[in-house]
Amino acid sequence: MKIASYILSLTLIILTLIVDCHELTGQDTENLKYDKSGNIKYLKFDEDKKIVPWSAPSSSVVFFSNILGVKEPNKFALKTKLEHKDGSYCEIYNQTYNNIEVERGIYSLQFANGKMSKANGHFVKIEGIITNPKLTPEEASRAYSKYLKVPDSVTIQFLYGIVIAEIKEISANDIIYKAKLCYKIDLLDKTWDNGKTGYIDAQSGDDVLKTVRRYNDNSATGTFNTLYNSTVSAGTQFYNNSYNLCDSSRGAVIHTWDLNDTYFANYSSNLFRG
Repeated sequence: MKIASYILSLTLIILTLIVDCHELTGQDTENLKYDKSGNIKYLKFDEDKKIVPWSAPSSSVVFFSNILGVKEPNKFALKTKLEHKDGSYCEIYNQTYNNIEVERGIYSLQFANGKMSKANGHFVKIEGIITNPKLTPEEASRAYSKYLKVPDSVTIQFLYGIVIAEIKEISANDIIYKAKLCYKIDLLDKTWDNGKTGYIDAQSGDDVLKTVRRYNDNSATGTFNTLYNSTVSAGTQFYNNSYNLCDSSRGAVIHTWDLNDTYFANYSSNLFRG
C-alpha cells in the first residue's frame, strides 16, 4: 500500500511539473515573454529560482538550436560583441535565410560568469520561401516608379537590396505578418524622391508590398572641411550602417550629388539608372 501511495504521489508530482512547464512555455511570465507567433521575445535565466524550464546555456548555439528552435536554412550570425569591464558581455545576432538578410530578425544575448543571463529579440519563422528572385533590379525599380507615378521620360537612379521582410496582411479580423522575398528600392531623382523606401515583391513584381520612411530625423550634426568655405556643420542621417550627407529637416530631402550628377552614397555599388 505504501509503495502504491508513493508511486501515486510521484506520478502527481511529475504531472504537475509537466503542466507547469507547458503553461510556462505557452504564456508570458515575468522572466519569459512570447510574441504573437509563439516565439520567445524575452528570456531571463535565474539558476537559483528555476523560473524557466531551461538551464542557462553557455553559448549562443544552445540557445538558438535547443531553446529557440532555429533550423536550417534559418541562421543567426554574430554581428557585434560588446565586452564590459566586469567580464560580462553582450552579443548581437542577425537572422538570415539562405544567406539573405531577414529584416527585424535580431537577438541580443547577455552573458555573465560564462552563462547566458538574458535574451531578447525577434525570430521570423520562415519555411519554403524561394530565394531566387524572378524580377531583375531594373524591373523592380520600374514597378516602384509606376507606383509613384513617375513619368517614363524621367531617368531615375535607384539603390536596391534583396531582403526577406515581414509584410502585414489582414486575415479575417486578425492582423498577421507573412515573410516575403522583397526588393528594397530607393529612387534617387532630385525632384521625384519622396524620402521613402519601397518593398517590391521579388517574385511577382506587380505588388509594392509596403513603403517606409527612409529617414526619421537627422541622426547627428557632422563637421566637414570644405575647399572654399573652411569648416562647416551639416545634418547627417544614419542608414545602411553609415552616416550620410542627407538632411530632411528643411521640408525636403536634401541629398549629396557629385559633379557627374550621380547620387553620392557609401553603398554606391548597388546604384543604377533605371
